[in-house]
Amino acid sequence: MLSHGHLIRRLAALADAVSDLEYLTDGPTVSWMPLYHIWGLGAAVLQPMYLNIDAIVLPTSTVIERPVRWLRAISRYRATSSGGPNFAFQACVDAVSVEEARTLDLRCWQIAPLGAETIRLETLDQFATRYEAVGFQRRAFAITYGLSEGMATVDARQTPDKPVYVRVDPTALEEGRVVNSSSAQAGQAIVSCGLPIPGQQVKIVDPEQKSELEEDRVGEIWLGGSLVADGYWNQAEQTEEVFHAQLSSGQGPFLRTGDLGFIHQGELYVTGRLKDMLIIHGKNLYAVDLEHTAEQAHPALVPTASIAFSVQVALEEQLVLVLEIRPEYETANVAEITAAVRRRIGDRFQLPVHAVVLVESGSLPRTQTGKLQRQRGRELYLSSSEASPRT
Repeated sequence: MLSHGHLIRRLAALADAVSDLEYLTDGPTVSWMPLYHIWGLGAAVLQPMYLNIDAIVLPTSTVIERPVRWLRAISRYRATSSGGPNFAFQACVDAVSVEEARTLDLRCWQIAPLGAETIRLETLDQFATRYEAVGFQRRAFAITYGLSEGMATVDARQTPDKPVYVRVDPTALEEGRVVNSSSAQAGQAIVSCGLPIPGQQVKIVDPEQKSELEEDRVGEIWLGGSLVADGYWNQAEQTEEVFHAQLSSGQGPFLRTGDLGFIHQGELYVTGRLKDMLIIHGKNLYAVDLEHTAEQAHPALVPTASIAFSVQVALEEQLVLVLEIRPEYETANVAEITAAVRRRIGDRFQLPVHAVVLVESGSLPRTQTGKLQRQRGRELYLSSSEASPRT
């Protein structure tokens, strides 16, 4: 439940966050997120009205089908701002040819917000490298963290080395601790979501003890402040549980986001979803980390197009990975690809894989905004008569 006051405060907070970027008022914005999504509604309608700028709105399906249409719109209409989830930037790397990229002029693109899902450093590096020849600058990246229920952070700093990230020891992270890694190869890169929006409270909390954790400790992200919604429509019980959380000290109310993360040097870093945390063989593992590692095992696998989940086998939780393969590899040696995935997961996590399932590109369940649906994928796997340890 978002009131008129909530919306105005959110629009003002975002405008203030980029208040030093005066060029944003000089050019239009391009949006392709669906209007029923809070991001799409804000980017395509509300924020342009608030800032008195033009908005070019593309149908979501046309961009999902051909990502280059998004970049062409930015180039054609000289848009100064446009953003999307991580997968959209990855699609502009994987599904836009070198010849198509050469026809673009992205010098106008001054701020590129990213959010709604895990941000991968590799994606941003690849995107910046691909499009710097046609004018895109790294400083445009603006990582955000928020959800329909509440806004939290934005990183609108204009520095040439964007995005800001830390490289941490993955073993310590599994234990809920943040320890800087001395090895670029062994360390895990996590991208900063920036500083809390003024007036907003961001707490990292032990989800069971409900006690606030210190910096560099992983816990559930709780939000407080005037940008948090009033609750869920006609769902009093869920509203009480999610929006009226109290710390063990009695401080509150807070919104329980269900996301996991940590604060490092005052900035927020998101590590995954609480419900997507897998506990296998005594290890606390993030689904997104398993997916990212598996996708790097073989060139046939599509980046940001896999799901990891656990199933119970002989009273123990076991790992299952479902990965999309590129169309040009659909006749490749399946045993070779699955063996490479198992080796990669074994080397990185010292963990066996119960099943590796390869599916056609574009066939994993997603929301209409393109976000992967892990639970739905798990349901489909369990209902399939083909699900077996040898898949």
